[in-house]
Amino acid sequence: MNATLKKVLVGLTDRDLTRILFSLITLTSFLSIAAGDGLSQSISGPISSIACAIYWGLHTVVFIIGLALVLLGAIFYAISHVGGGQLKSSLQGYGIGMITGGIAGIIIAEVAPFILQAIAGNSFSNCGSSG
Repeated sequence: MNATLKKVLVGLTDRDLTRILFSLITLTSFLSIAAGDGLSQSISGPISSIACAIYWGLHTVVFIIGLALVLLGAIFYAISHVGGGQLKSSLQGYGIGMITGGIAGIIIAEVAPFILQAIAGNSFSNCGSSG
């Protein structure tokens, strides 16, 4: 069995491995959504309130980190115009990367409640919008 598995893995290209990995991630996502839909009816009481507290704590941290990244990125980008040569290109790259990451974090933090409600159903509807 081990030799057969090695032969199969050696014959795979990077493109095949990427397809397999993407397929596994997609399958896992669909299975977790299906499992979450079935389990959403059983989440209630203290478990739901603990999940809400954890969610809002993470939501706040991600939102604050996103804002900090946008501000730091803007500072790096502004400082890059003072320097010259390689320093300029480095700081511009870091600044744009930070701004992009910060905006992505803020979007994720703001869209997450809708995604959670779609996955978990009504069990997270009592979390409210203020924590």
